[in-house]
Amino acid sequence: MKQLYSTGTLNAGSVTFGAVGYSPLTTSAMRATSAGVEADELQTALSFANYTAPPSNGEANGRPLPVRLALLNTSSGRVLTHVTPNGVSYFAHTLLNVPTTADAQLAIQTWGSPLWQKNEPDSAADLPELPYLPVADVLDDDALRGWLDTPARRDLLEFALTALLGTSPTTRIILAAAADDVAKVVYAVTRALPQGLLDDFTFSTYEAEPLACTARLIGHDTGSVDRDLPAECYSGIGTVGFNPATGRRTEIPTDVPFAAFAVAALATGEYGPLDEVKGQWQRLGLKEPRQFDLVYRLARGTGVLNKEEAAAALQHPPLAAWISTRADALNQFLEWALEDRGFANTSFTRAVQALRQKPDVIGKLGQTVKDLGLKALRAGDKTRTANALEVILPMAAPSKANAVWGELITQLTTPDSLSWDMRWYLLPKFVRFKQQQGTTGVDPALAKWLDVPAEHLTEILALELPRAYHIAAGRACLGRDGEPSAVLTKTLAQHSTLALTLLQPAPTDADALRQVKLFDSLLAEAPAHPWFEDLLARATDYPAVLLNKFFEATLTAGKVDADRVIRTQGPRLLELFTGQTGLDRVGTQFLANPPADLLRNPGLLAFLDKLRDEPRVGDELKGRVAAVKAVRAYLDAPAFTADAMKPAADALVLTPPVVPPGTKHEVFSAVATALLSRANADTLQTDLEAALVSFGSALANDPSDLYENLLRDLRSRTEFSRQTNLVHTFLAVALGAAKAPELVGKLDGLDGHAFAIAAEAAKRGGNRVLGEIDRRSEAWPKAARTQWGFLLAAVRPRGARGVLRDAALILGGAGAATVVWWVVKLVG
Repeated sequence: MKQLYSTGTLNAGSVTFGAVGYSPLTTSAMRATSAGVEADELQTALSFANYTAPPSNGEANGRPLPVRLALLNTSSGRVLTHVTPNGVSYFAHTLLNVPTTADAQLAIQTWGSPLWQKNEPDSAADLPELPYLPVADVLDDDALRGWLDTPARRDLLEFALTALLGTSPTTRIILAAAADDVAKVVYAVTRALPQGLLDDFTFSTYEAEPLACTARLIGHDTGSVDRDLPAECYSGIGTVGFNPATGRRTEIPTDVPFAAFAVAALATGEYGPLDEVKGQWQRLGLKEPRQFDLVYRLARGTGVLNKEEAAAALQHPPLAAWISTRADALNQFLEWALEDRGFANTSFTRAVQALRQKPDVIGKLGQTVKDLGLKALRAGDKTRTANALEVILPMAAPSKANAVWGELITQLTTPDSLSWDMRWYLLPKFVRFKQQQGTTGVDPALAKWLDVPAEHLTEILALELPRAYHIAAGRACLGRDGEPSAVLTKTLAQHSTLALTLLQPAPTDADALRQVKLFDSLLAEAPAHPWFEDLLARATDYPAVLLNKFFEATLTAGKVDADRVIRTQGPRLLELFTGQTGLDRVGTQFLANPPADLLRNPGLLAFLDKLRDEPRVGDELKGRVAAVKAVRAYLDAPAFTADAMKPAADALVLTPPVVPPGTKHEVFSAVATALLSRANADTLQTDLEAALVSFGSALANDPSDLYENLLRDLRSRTEFSRQTNLVHTFLAVALGAAKAPELVGKLDGLDGHAFAIAAEAAKRGGNRVLGEIDRRSEAWPKAARTQWGFLLAAVRPRGARGVLRDAALILGGAGAATVVWWVVKLVG
């Protein structure tokens, strides 16, 4: 080690407490050094070899200035500096590049060594290098034991040890004490703690500004009992402090029982127990300070660890192996594992792993875990039961872990004696065990576990069980007296798949009354759910008679959209419900409000056609279906026979209507179009009269009204007045020359229309049309012939005034007035 001598002027009171980056007013000046010291090493060493006297230390208090001995880490390596105040100056003797082999204990034992240079040498020759530290015999175990006779000093040492083991390694420990007391504390620390905890330990017996020092343990002589450490020294944030004179100290939250033990051992000189703890620590190869106190508690102290400490300790395999062999510690770990699954899965696993090579211990542990798990089960403690049987037992005794479920199935014959929470915990385990044994379906031994009231069915359905178990639980619940209740219905409405399964009668059911009642309840509880559509999708699961009852129930509840279900599943309905009453009801509902496209939709018509052939469809519905077919047949092939028209006409006046509202207009158009297509046929008048007879009350108010509507329609479609046969036919009917006896007395008041037709024919067709009509009218009855004569005379082309005059003379009363109106309209 190279040496450095330096001096400086002593400046008492030259430092301000609390200042950051402490620097005395004077800087050390080099006096001598070993050869080969680099400039940067020299400057670094000089910066750590300064000295400032305590602010209040003077000749008045009679106290000598403190000697400063400091082992420090610097950017140029470790230095050990010894600074001696000499009146108005100080002298520093510093060792550079202190090797790690020169540990803290050797460093502090240089305290009081005569080999430290305390005054400026006579010559400034190069200093020799030192092979070892200048250790003295001032500090030893006897001196320490004598020093610890004072309670205040024991308290000081206990605080230092507590801080070293109970705070972060970067926390600085500041003691308000004389330098000699601090030196004793440092020596005591090196005797109490193993070397492994002191590799980076640094100290200073005196610092004028303790907050500026980087050492781990720092002494500060305040110079007076009236002065205290800076407040920041007590903050607990990076620093902890203690002033024995005032009793003020930082409260260290971590309990370190070893500190009191070590102080007692050092004070009595009984190093055996202390060395035993240190030796155990070293054998375990530990590094962390908190683990040292843990080793002490397990080896010599209370043996009590908290859960966090245990979890940390068990992460170190050698420590885990050592701790786990202790019955008291293992029992405590097991207790924590039973209460905390996280601890069981992580920390306790390491303890079990550490015991693998001790079959007797691990075997006993397995039995203990099983016993505790069964005890917890009987007490209804699900947490401890689950942790014991599911987590801990498999790691301690795998063979027992699986077998225990079979044992419990045999032992627990009355599940009603258990709490519901415990039942829900055990049932999935039992089911899984049975499945591992090759059991399929619901095991008979577990049937009683599934027999639960409706209030608890939701809970069992939430368990991760095979579907067969959920179904069995649902059936057992449905089979109870008073079911299906509102509670059960509400539950099943939320589990529609299960509900649909329970609607299937069980083999033991004598009838399906419960199923029908359940279905009615489901319709009421969840009306928006498509229950009937679901049933159709699984129709083969239900007997035909029962399915029909469901169908009727849905229809009664108004939950079937007959139009939609017939459109989407018409053939399926016919297939499933053939011979059942449901078809009659759905057909009746459908035709009670026929859709607008009924007569144009082949699928709907095909359904109705087949529906009419169903044996259990009533006559009323068959009649309404026949009516629809009659109208459709007439629209497909309009004819003027009674067989064609009467069924269609009857269908149009059915109540409630069996065809859409626009159907009458379609039939009317079909009649008018058919007449127009026969405009030149010899049977035109017969066809017109047949239409008026059959459709008069169906398509209009009466035959007269229908006549007017047809005339209006045909005149809008074609050059009516130029078609002699059309003109002749409508004139014949209007003038009373109808051939059908059913029309006698039902076509009065058509004189005006007759005059209008004749006048229009005269105007558009001229004498040619009038002549042809006149020729054909010879076969008319006399009265009709006479009226025609008057009309012919009135409408022959001769000018408007003549026409008006003749018409007024020929026709009287209301008929004359009508003719006058028509003539004025035509010529005007």
